[in-house]
Amino acid sequence: MNKQQEAKIYLNDTRGKHELDWFRSFHTFNFGNYQNVHRQPVGSLYVLNDDAIAGGHSLQLETEEHTQVLLLPVVGAVTCNDTFIYAGQLLARNAPAGTKLNIANPYNEEQEMVNCLQLWFRSPALLPAAALILHAFSFENNMDKMLALTTGRGYPRVSIGKYMGRSKDRYVLKDTSCTLYAFVIEGAFEVEDRLLHARDGLALNNFDTIEFEALSNEAILLLIEVPVV
Repeated sequence: MNKQQEAKIYLNDTRGKHELDWFRSFHTFNFGNYQNVHRQPVGSLYVLNDDAIAGGHSLQLETEEHTQVLLLPVVGAVTCNDTFIYAGQLLARNAPAGTKLNIANPYNEEQEMVNCLQLWFRSPALLPAAALILHAFSFENNMDKMLALTTGRGYPRVSIGKYMGRSKDRYVLKDTSCTLYAFVIEGAFEVEDRLLHARDGLALNNFDTIEFEALSNEAILLLIEVPVV
């Protein structure tokens, strides 16, 4: 018997928000003082923050449990504990409970805002603190297809793609026990007949394959195979 397919949309304008003069963060899931009964984690993915940081400033964070942290700059660059990550790169690093993370905007001018996505995944086991991957990617000559950012060897599988309007594609899950989480970075998509705009998310359970279509030019989609906790 086939499992019933389930889907849940996480709209951009219903995310939690924390804002200071030099910082703005939107939270897809419960984080810090933002707590909402409808914003529970999706599988092991328990943090998806969309951060903007002004030049010369930094965030000081600490993991309370064993975590795999993925950082994806969207505009500009950030440093994480002195490791530089530029737009077009993904940092994946292990963060055992109690790990302190310093995520900073390396530019001096306060007007130089950077934008970075943080994805935190619960890990059931103690992790080696030094393990990290810095993966580079480019959309040049790679339009209208998904690019693998991680291969699933120790980290959740993450893929990204940039599409022209009306381009269609499909994604086959490597691990069908996972929840597929789709997050629109730029533009608009129709994913499994559901309309998503920029910074909207969609969790899909019991899907082997998903189909999607870009509804705007240079639209960017992030796909994450989220392990079950």
